[in-house]
Amino acid sequence: MALLVRDMLSLPVAQTFRLVAGEGGLNNQVRYVNLLDFEYDMAELGTKGSKGMFNAQSFIVTSLQFAKHDFNRILPAFQQLKRDGVSAIAVKEVYFQTLPAKVVQFANENNIAVFLFASEKNYLEDVVVGMAIALDESENFLALSEKVGQLLTLEENSTQLFRVVHDLFGKIPDCYFCMYMIPIRIMSSYEYQFFIQTMRRRAEKDTIVLPHEYGGLLVLPKQTTSASVCSFFGLSPKEYTIGISRQSSTAEKFIHRIRECIFAGHHGALHGIREINFDEMGIYQILEPTWAVIGSRATAAAF
Repeated sequence: MALLVRDMLSLPVAQTFRLVAGEGGLNNQVRYVNLLDFEYDMAELGTKGSKGMFNAQSFIVTSLQFAKHDFNRILPAFQQLKRDGVSAIAVKEVYFQTLPAKVVQFANENNIAVFLFASEKNYLEDVVVGMAIALDESENFLALSEKVGQLLTLEENSTQLFRVVHDLFGKIPDCYFCMYMIPIRIMSSYEYQFFIQTMRRRAEKDTIVLPHEYGGLLVLPKQTTSASVCSFFGLSPKEYTIGISRQSSTAEKFIHRIRECIFAGHHGALHGIREINFDEMGIYQILEPTWAVIGSRATAAAF
């Protein structure tokens, strides 16, 4: 669920970015964002002081201030950034409205996405902060999604499983009903995060929304219809595959109901069924949980 360079372009702070080189780098992963202005203001680039200054997979934001009196300093700086393993570079149009041809060629050859953006609409610090927040949220989403995945694979009644349940839910609801919604349209990482964030903001106090494998896991306090849920969240049922669990009011069935809706959702997506209740899966109630890549060790007796 790591963000890609192309995902960063969906952020509000990147709305004025225009790609000028390195289109092949749009699928580079981004893990860090860094500000570059004075770091290369030295006599010789490539000296010990400039080596390894940035993390690999960084998105660099700069005005190229260090080169404002000598554009020939840009290419050596980009070469150093390539050695650092950066993913992309965004240049604010303060000192340069275009980049030297050799710099563009270098970025194209090395798949480093390079952007220019208007100077009057964005402060460098605002761009860095906006991107950093998105990256932090991405890491949180990844951690949550991984924990939900553990609900499907950990041994029944294990200490580790109970710990994961506590981390995700605090305590098991007295009554619950689960849905798993898989968008039919492939979303970018940023779009997916926005989808989950929107649902979490709109959810009522006793409804839990969690990310899992580019779908949304919902734990609801009572049984309802998918149409009602979609209407509440402002979603179109036609745009999702929806797996639905049975309802329960006992703590020992909580994990089973989560597994049911996820198995049903994957079964529906595999067979082109837009909405499917676990009860409607027939023989797949036994086969699907043990066969699916999801990896549950549940058996028919567990349900």
